[in-house]
Amino acid sequence: NTAVGSGSGDAITTGNQNTAIGLGSLGATDDGDFNVAVGVNAVAANCADANTGVGIHALNVFTGSAATAVGAYAADAATSATNLTAVGHNALGACTEGLNNTAVGANALLAMVDGDYNTGLGSGVGYITTGTGNTFLGYYAGVSATSTDDCIAIGRNALAGASAGTPVTGNYNIAVGNYALDATTTGN
Repeated sequence: NTAVGSGSGDAITTGNQNTAIGLGSLGATDDGDFNVAVGVNAVAANCADANTGVGIHALNVFTGSAATAVGAYAADAATSATNLTAVGHNALGACTEGLNNTAVGANALLAMVDGDYNTGLGSGVGYITTGTGNTFLGYYAGVSATSTDDCIAIGRNALAGASAGTPVTGNYNIAVGNYALDATTTGN
């Protein structure tokens, strides 16, 4: 184990091959293995194995295994989300227990709490999404999609909800191209 910084890795008792760099990083983990925490309070809770948190408060309260969060406040509310990947400032910031969610980009899937199988790539994609099985690619794609399920939006502001102002609740929509279906709100 390697720990650098005040309070980093302080609780490790039987854990092996952990790396903690930064104030409070891996501060509560006692028996987890193969964890990497870089940044103030990164992966600060008592987590299990094979987690990577890089950035201030990345995976701050995470207790599960096999999660990756890179960026300030990335997945900072995640507790036991399975197969979580968050890259970017505030990516998956509200996610607690969702399954197989991937967010890449600043504020990508920011409001996702416990939805499953969502993928967001681009700044602000799926910003207020709480649904399941969505794929959003491109700047602000699905930005106002709230409780949508099984939607695909590819392109800038695709399925954005009246140009990112009106909540979108319709399911099973496919929008390909910049501004495609950007006025759709409840249509399926």
